[in-house]
Amino acid sequence: MNPVSPARCLRVALLAAWLMLPGAAHAGSYDELFAAMRAGNTEAVSGFLRAGVSADLADNAGTTLLMMAAREGRPELVDVLLAAAARVNARNSVGDSALMLAALNGHGSIVRRLVHAGAQVNHEGWNALIYASAGGRDEIAKLLLALGARIDARAPNGTTALMMAARGGHASTVRVLLAAGADADLRNDDGATAMAWAAKNGHEDIVLLLQAAPIK
Repeated sequence: MNPVSPARCLRVALLAAWLMLPGAAHAGSYDELFAAMRAGNTEAVSGFLRAGVSADLADNAGTTLLMMAAREGRPELVDVLLAAAARVNARNSVGDSALMLAALNGHGSIVRRLVHAGAQVNHEGWNALIYASAGGRDEIAKLLLALGARIDARAPNGTTALMMAARGGHASTVRVLLAAGADADLRNDDGATAMAWAAKNGHEDIVLLLQAAPIK
């Protein structure tokens, strides 16, 4: 058995003492934990979790540690947090989930990890396919569709993945979605179609793509 270093014993003791303090006294240690998350310091984050910090700890916006790891593309941290029973379908204050943030930022390996751990591909409201399409993430969109994402699922305001891809000028993503059967004639709550968004934002190539799309 390898001896435990005095320095490590001290760190664990300090963390244990920190956990016994009133909530306001945790602020500095929270900052250290969030800094470790941003740096992708798996060892440091694991130390906090072993000391009793919740894997579902969140910042003031409700963004959990798992969401941070997914957003920043830190698969090792995602694994650590999932092993610590982090809630995979938690949402922050604006409704983002870890899966949605991974999709938006193009982190395919994390998308796979999260779905394997039970992340919902289809749910009410904004979803991972819409986020992937908004970011022009073709491979993520293909992956989500292969995992069963509903092609024409709508956000609360009627927006679809195709509308977001067209709005953002992501022609290749538009092609992916059309090839998967996206309905180009759907309208959001304001009556706008994907083509209307493309035209409004000056994406003439996408307008032509949508004009050639089959009528549903």
